[in-house]
Amino acid sequence: MDQSNHEAQKVSVQKRRLVLSAILLGTCVLFLARPVSAEDFSGQIVIVTTPKYERALRNEISQYQRVLYREGFQVDILSEDWISAEQIKHALTSSRYESIDGAIMLGNVPAALVKRGKEEPRPCALFMMDLNGQWTKAKDGGDYYSGVPEWPEINPEIWVGYITAETLDGDPVEYARVYLERTVRYHESGTVDGQNGALTFIDDEWAKRGASTLGLEEIYHDKVTVVNNSDSTTAARYREELAKTYEFIHLIAHNNHGFTGHRFAEKSGVANVDYKVVQYIQPKALFYNLGICSNACFTQPNYAGGWYLFGGEGLVVLGTTMPGAMNKSDYLYARLAEGVSFGEALKEWFHEEIPRDLDSTNRRWYLSVVLLGDPTIRRPRVTSVQQADFA
Repeated sequence: MDQSNHEAQKVSVQKRRLVLSAILLGTCVLFLARPVSAEDFSGQIVIVTTPKYERALRNEISQYQRVLYREGFQVDILSEDWISAEQIKHALTSSRYESIDGAIMLGNVPAALVKRGKEEPRPCALFMMDLNGQWTKAKDGGDYYSGVPEWPEINPEIWVGYITAETLDGDPVEYARVYLERTVRYHESGTVDGQNGALTFIDDEWAKRGASTLGLEEIYHDKVTVVNNSDSTTAARYREELAKTYEFIHLIAHNNHGFTGHRFAEKSGVANVDYKVVQYIQPKALFYNLGICSNACFTQPNYAGGWYLFGGEGLVVLGTTMPGAMNKSDYLYARLAEGVSFGEALKEWFHEEIPRDLDSTNRRWYLSVVLLGDPTIRRPRVTSVQQADFA
């Protein structure tokens, strides 16, 4: 081979290499011989945040973008000092995001408030998921919505997740930093094998209705520990179980007349477990479904859902911002078992449940359900299981 042919071949190889992405440690830099187009990705995600968070978490956000890019997503950052949820929704409905899969609200990002009856207005994630629904503003001029679109007008097109520690004691930016590092590690490792199984802890009122595995057997088969005996569903027993290494915990109980914890019916009366218990235990579970009224209301000080997400090893917390809880969770768990993400599974669950509960009195069972954490998380399928323990 002469020198000129050798040089020409080298140039050809170099040109081909330019088509590949180069991802550098600590940053996400893409070198391409042609512009990136939508065809290069299987989905589109928007991270909505503020300049404060973008500056403070630049490296962590870049790492997060990198793992999502590897999974086939185009990831855009929308960073502004947002005035309202409507402003965010307007941005997400622009032509730039015609193929959007979902949005992640990072930090101090405004949420739409919905007022139900005589209750105080509460945040409603469904407003942002339903990109083209006609929501009714309050007639008294308040900064909230008083009406929810009727089916089939209400139709969530995207999933949404909230990563916000603004109302928790401590440094919310630092909580977000540690959380992003944790979810990146999970995306990169994918080592969960299900051997730690799941826990359903069901207080007396719901245990009497026959609540048991709640559909988690779809994921964990017979490795679901069920605690639903009235002698066992105590605050002390819950603290004991919370300290164990379950992968998934589904708790059903009443709240503690607030947003910061839950209470259990006991023979001697009622016993509370509040966020300080979660702070102290720093639980190892990755996923939670809190069937507890209002415990995921992220606009309230020290909301319990926030401590489950940021106070231990949590990755995803499902809960509600208003009185009510997720109903018929077996559909969502079946979709998770099939390998879809938490965000996609929740969006599909809304489509499944909304038509069933047309009566406005039943809307509390889905209206305020919210996903806290990273909606792109998928959990690996369980390949081997052991016998469950029922107590």
